[in-house]
Amino acid sequence: MRRGLRGLRKLLKRPRNRMHDAVDKESLQMMGGEDLGWIAPAPQWNYGIPALDECLQNWLKHSGGTCPLKVLVAPPHSGIRQMVEGWAAVKGWRIIEPPHSGDILTPKKDLLRDVHAFGEVPIVISRLEKWYLRHHNGLEVMRRLLEHLASRQQLTLLCCDSWAWAYLKKTVRVDLAFSSPITLGAFDEKRLSRWFASLAQVKDARHFVFRHPESEKVVLDTSPTDAEGEEDERSDFLSRVAAHSRGNPGVAHTLWRHSLRLWLKEKETPQEDGGKTSREQENSGSRTLWVIPWQLIDLPEVPHVDDNRFIFLLHTLILHNGLPTDLLPHLIHFLSHPLAEGLQVLQASGLVRHGQGTWEVTPLGYSVVRRFLLEEEYLVDDF
Repeated sequence: MRRGLRGLRKLLKRPRNRMHDAVDKESLQMMGGEDLGWIAPAPQWNYGIPALDECLQNWLKHSGGTCPLKVLVAPPHSGIRQMVEGWAAVKGWRIIEPPHSGDILTPKKDLLRDVHAFGEVPIVISRLEKWYLRHHNGLEVMRRLLEHLASRQQLTLLCCDSWAWAYLKKTVRVDLAFSSPITLGAFDEKRLSRWFASLAQVKDARHFVFRHPESEKVVLDTSPTDAEGEEDERSDFLSRVAAHSRGNPGVAHTLWRHSLRLWLKEKETPQEDGGKTSREQENSGSRTLWVIPWQLIDLPEVPHVDDNRFIFLLHTLILHNGLPTDLLPHLIHFLSHPLAEGLQVLQASGLVRHGQGTWEVTPLGYSVVRRFLLEEEYLVDDF
């Protein structure tokens, strides 16, 4: 009943936008990797290391009156883990690798040997979510680790996936063992504007103006003198991106790249207000690039099925921040349909991807999956 009502609600809320008819999709082309490489390159998360270091300064001055353990919670695709590992490399701290997933189900006595071996020096555990499994034998190693960390006196920095953190709070009360965690602040429209503008590599002393194809409303102007214009002349595209991604920079960046287009036939017609055409703007020192309207973005959708096999599979993948193929049968062995079939359907829908033997939820599908699991009343993270 819930799925049926959700489908009806989506149908009724679907906007009737003239842009669907006005934009000639054949004249718009998605950008290739080379174009995206200098217009919206992959995030360099190491640029966030100085900000992380500044945030940790008070804790680093620990002199006995502060908890030696510090936790950072990292939503999927947010880049926090990369910042933590980069910070550890700069500081020369030892990064403790998680045990093999198979050893979590049949734990050995020496699984914590690396943690014990560096008991007198600061350490970083950057993937706390890889120390447990949602399985009846999957929490023993985590309990051992938490017991040891509770008595550790040296500085210890932990980074945990936000979904695993939510699960561990319910199962082993991990939030009682450590002080309040910290995380990256959400990226709103202004932060996204500054970030995306800084990523674009301008050539020939020109700047970029990102516009919608038909209305030509400005989405983003990389000019350092941009005054942002009147509100009614500005698109609300980036505010929609910020809301859909919940401020997650990695998810927002994927949406931005997914929305960029090249117009094969340059617009030559002057605007009604007598402003410059896109060609004139390019000749005057700016280059116009195109962003499809929010309503036209092709986002993945959760397949409509009669049972919960896809839901539980998605929840399992996202709780562990991705899982290797050979481990999945041990965690969802009771499903009534073949696992391979479910993975193929989810991959075809764009919700999950496979790489280096691991399945994970895609950045483009992440917000869709989170919203779906929330509507289905599954455990979700707080971020």
